Amino acid sequence: MTKDTLIRRRLLGWFIDVLLVVGLAAAFDGLGWLAGLAYWLLRDGFFEGQSVGKRLMGLKVVVKPRRRCTFRTSIIRNVLWVF
Repeated sequence: MTKDTLIRRRLLGWFIDVLLVVGLAAAFDGLGWLAGLAYWLLRDGFFEGQSVGKRLMGLKVVVKPRRRCTFRTSIIRNVLWVF
């Protein structure tokens, strides 16, 4: 896989996750932003290191060799995206 292809797949995976967050926010009136925020913080802890977007693009977060991304490490990784 070339570097250009990897960047495109990562951007597309991120965009899918953004669409999911927007969808969650729109689906739940009032507190939908809270559902979107929760997904964004926990997204890499699902499916053994794959958010929905990463899973669809065949990507995976690896914290250390042979260790999956937990919900705790997902929050640490993604908290800066929120702010």
